[in-house]
Amino acid sequence: MAIIFSTKTRIKKYQLVCVGIAVLCLVQVKPAFAGQRYVQGLQAMTQELSALSHHFINGISKFFDTKLNNDTIRDYQRLNAEANKDYHPSDTVCRFGTFIRSVAQTEASGLANKRILSMQLSGGYRNLANTVGATSPSGGMQSRLAAFRMLHCDPAENGGGLATICANVSNRNPDQFNKDIDYASTFDSKLTLDVNYLNPAVTQDEHDILALARHLYWPNPLPQIDPQRTGRSDLPTLEARRLIAMQTVAHNSFTAIVAQKTASEPGNREYSGWNHMKSLLREFGLEDTDINKTLGDYPSYYAQMDVLTKKMYQNPKFYTNLYDKPANVGRINASMEAIKLMQARDQYKASLRKEMLLAMMIEQQIAEQSQDINARLND
Repeated sequence: MAIIFSTKTRIKKYQLVCVGIAVLCLVQVKPAFAGQRYVQGLQAMTQELSALSHHFINGISKFFDTKLNNDTIRDYQRLNAEANKDYHPSDTVCRFGTFIRSVAQTEASGLANKRILSMQLSGGYRNLANTVGATSPSGGMQSRLAAFRMLHCDPAENGGGLATICANVSNRNPDQFNKDIDYASTFDSKLTLDVNYLNPAVTQDEHDILALARHLYWPNPLPQIDPQRTGRSDLPTLEARRLIAMQTVAHNSFTAIVAQKTASEPGNREYSGWNHMKSLLREFGLEDTDINKTLGDYPSYYAQMDVLTKKMYQNPKFYTNLYDKPANVGRINASMEAIKLMQARDQYKASLRKEMLLAMMIEQQIAEQSQDINARLND
């Protein structure tokens, strides 16, 4: 291009020199002689130079067109390469998207089970129909004792002394021994509980969880209130309602953890996220029996969040896959931030439950003092 522009500049200079020489000649010669000898020649030379200039301009314009065309092709190729780089599939991003599939559905199922379990416990506090204390407090205790003898009684304890109490000793499931009082093995050590109160079929974990909850909260049912003895005073009823409300707040944390550990729905097994989580654990060298023992046959919300927030980052492939395109690394970071928000939400809900428990404990501590103050004011 520099050569072309240099040539064009030289032509213009040559034209100016020719015109200048012609002007000098015309000044020195006679007009008639100039018209005959020089004007016609200068006209022909000007036409030739103009045609030559147009020829050069046409070549220069072709160079401009070629340059613009090459720039356009280069931009298309650059954008195509950037698109292939930015939108190339990433194994880690796909895992995040696959693992998260069944988390929301499992969480919703757990919340439904939480409401049902809470209704069962609070119904026992109030001696509602179809509960263990519906007929009488002694009937509730007899029902619980029968469940202990059939399910949770260990005949080998107390030097074999409980064998006389335990029913059906020869056909017992040792896995259920003492599950009504063993919080660690019944509840705390498991990532998934085989609990589904939406299904009429009763599982072993449902028996154990309900028995444990009845030992932890409100072990003795309230006696029936006699209207003749209470008279017109509402204080006994209000006191009973206050105690029931306190117990409901107390067992709310228990039922919330049960909801998080409730097993997911077995439907759509091949397309569920927890099924792919088990594939991740197979990369650790675990067998299917060990994986099911760890996560459960149908992993709960608690188990799935354990994989998303802990076990996923224990795989060395996660860190080697970070040697990826910058766009994919950014997507991985966004996915991790989203899971972090989910975990922060669970922690926030747990802090709210803790705050309610602390408020209730403080209220209980100052209840006696407030009663004394009210009594003095009434005197």
